[in-house]
Amino acid sequence: MSAVPVLKKILFWGGLLALVLVVVGSIVGYAGAGWSGVAGALIGTAMAVVFLAITALSILIATRYGLAVFFGIVMGAWILKFILFLVLVFLLKDQAWLQPTVMFVCLVVAVVGTLVVDKNQTFLYVVRPNVSALRYNIGVGPECTTLSGLFHVVRKEEPKQSGDALGARVLYLDKDYRIHGSSAAIPSGKLAGCIRLVDDDVIYLYDRTPLESRVVVAN
Repeated sequence: MSAVPVLKKILFWGGLLALVLVVVGSIVGYAGAGWSGVAGALIGTAMAVVFLAITALSILIATRYGLAVFFGIVMGAWILKFILFLVLVFLLKDQAWLQPTVMFVCLVVAVVGTLVVDKNQTFLYVVRPNVSALRYNIGVGPECTTLSGLFHVVRKEEPKQSGDALGARVLYLDKDYRIHGSSAAIPSGKLAGCIRLVDDDVIYLYDRTPLESRVVVAN
């Protein structure tokens, strides 16, 4: 599996978001708390970037191995990030030069979940920089064979009828592209639809993916 193009997109868009956060967070932080607010914005964003880099590196290593080892490496990366977070909180608590609320807000905004779809390898990665990374098998419909770029989850829907062609859950992206379920044991690429997961996977994803989550499609 070639994960490098996917990881490049994760790092590019994550870095772009971090740059915007540094600028906006520093302005808001300075207006509300002076230079301690600026320090909070810089440190919160830096923490998020480090967590994102650890997640990307763990995926790059984990995709070379089987599923059991994949989840072992990803879980190890999660534990490492959790330990780093606790250490940083301990070292930075009660620091007069740091505004903790601004730091926390910047950190939370920076780690909003990102979905990354690698259509050529038919995998979908759920990347949450300070939480976890998961990988799902997917099927890709003919209308999405040329789909590529950055999208957002703009609407979520639970089909009212069982056996619906869109499966148990649907996440709508920009321009009405869809990530949806399938009752088939394997989401075959021959079925109608865009990006499909088996129903159990799409339900899990649906419940944990907020609106406006970023979706990066690698072609």
